[in-house]
Amino acid sequence: MPEGATRMRNDELFEQLNRIPIIDVHSHLACGRMSAESLDDVIFYHMLRYPLRSAGMAHGDLWPGKDADGLPREALAQHWFRIAQTGFGRILRTILRDLYDFDEPLTPQSLPRLEQRFEACVAQDNWPQQVLGKANIVRICSSEHGKSQRTGPASDIMRFTVEAMPSSGQHEHKGWQGRIHGLANDLGHEAKTAADVFAAVKAYYDAHTWPDLPVLVAWVSSQADFTPTDEATLDRLVARAGGGEPLTLGETRLLEGVFVRAMCEAVHAYVDIFQICYGVQFLHDGAARAIQRGSDTFAQTFGYLLGEYPDLHFNMLNGYEPDEPIWCGLCQGYSNVSLTSQWWTMFYPTPMHTSWSRRLDMVPLNRLCGFLSDGWSIDYAYGRAWMTRRVLANVLAERINGGLMTADEAIDTARTILFETPRELFLPNDEIGEAS
Repeated sequence: MPEGATRMRNDELFEQLNRIPIIDVHSHLACGRMSAESLDDVIFYHMLRYPLRSAGMAHGDLWPGKDADGLPREALAQHWFRIAQTGFGRILRTILRDLYDFDEPLTPQSLPRLEQRFEACVAQDNWPQQVLGKANIVRICSSEHGKSQRTGPASDIMRFTVEAMPSSGQHEHKGWQGRIHGLANDLGHEAKTAADVFAAVKAYYDAHTWPDLPVLVAWVSSQADFTPTDEATLDRLVARAGGGEPLTLGETRLLEGVFVRAMCEAVHAYVDIFQICYGVQFLHDGAARAIQRGSDTFAQTFGYLLGEYPDLHFNMLNGYEPDEPIWCGLCQGYSNVSLTSQWWTMFYPTPMHTSWSRRLDMVPLNRLCGFLSDGWSIDYAYGRAWMTRRVLANVLAERINGGLMTADEAIDTARTILFETPRELFLPNDEIGEAS
């Protein structure tokens, strides 16, 4: 097929995918807080701050606190050309073009015009509904489940999960001594054995109020080893960690495995789905640096958990690219694991493209969910939906042109992973209607 015809097929598929309603299975949107509160929340989204820092923008300008307001727009304009071609640079450009009718470079001269357009749009009462309608997002599974967030724009399409983890379990840099002592707050006495860790984690989750959607979301350490280990060995590790003794990397990984296994034991009576985010860790050297990181044990030993908890469905959000072949193999071997889109450091066009090509080759469609926004505002729910559809269109076009599927099969595949499978797994009792 000529190159021009291939491009046309990609664009044609992209337009077809835009007509398919999608379900967002991992979000931080709140009913009463869906729009970005300021333009700074859009142009200084956290996934843009990392490359801006690498491009030369001063760390102190980017992380004076969690709030984006007040960050120096002039510095953004100075460094923008260096990151505009990146994945999230492309997403921001798409957001500004499609939502705010702004298709210019970010410069000191253009930013005031962008500010005016942003303010005019978000002032509209139905702005969130407009954006979600443009993205064709029909349901959002969000971890912002507080009662104060249950009303507001688009509340009819919001469903709430619980995102909670005791003792900041995903941050190894805090040290196991502090984490063991932190568990004591929920246990009521010092955690000295592995059984104590299980009891403390259970007490933590027993105290939670669980919403209607039975899903636990947790960002766990990428360094866990789930290999079954005798209780006496684990008790010694817990006691040594609580006492501040140094542990080997292998011993630390076993403790991380204990921690996640304790979570499974604590919540399987409350939830149907355990949505695990992993593969990104923070390095701390005076600055928070999120990197793609994993061990050679996490995915390779995860099958033990799948076998131990057959009634608990594990929905994986993977941020560690080298583990993709293992997850595809686990999806072939077990029916209680599924893969959702790509998480954090994998949500870029090239890793996404490679990942979807492999997953479509190896994994049944009822074990693939196509979209997570991980968004804190509707802007990035829209932008990530655009990127997801664009990459999927490119992958499916390759399969059509390579004789691996027909155009109709490609559309049906996209419909299944963007709408049907997430509906069946997460919202089986929701009357959403048929995908159009």
